[in-house]
Amino acid sequence: MVKLRAFLDAEAKRNAGGNGIKRTEPVPIKILKPTRYSLYVRLCPFCRKARGKIQSVSRKQFEGTCPNCGASGPKHENEQLARRAWNGGNE
Repeated sequence: MVKLRAFLDAEAKRNAGGNGIKRTEPVPIKILKPTRYSLYVRLCPFCRKARGKIQSVSRKQFEGTCPNCGASGPKHENEQLARRAWNGGNE
């Protein structure tokens, strides 16, 4: 009984300061651009009538072209980079 009483008194003193769980600090969440942004090709920036198409110019070069007015976008070594450039990206 004496050992039990000593144990319970020690537990009561230990839990007096809280339940032992520390509060966490808020962490800022970084929001990324959705990936579907790069999956579609937007309307032609010149005629605004038709969606552009990404076509292969040479073995390692792609560019966006408009089927309606024939405008062509900047050439890039990757299809995704050409799509981003056609959509108004910085690359």
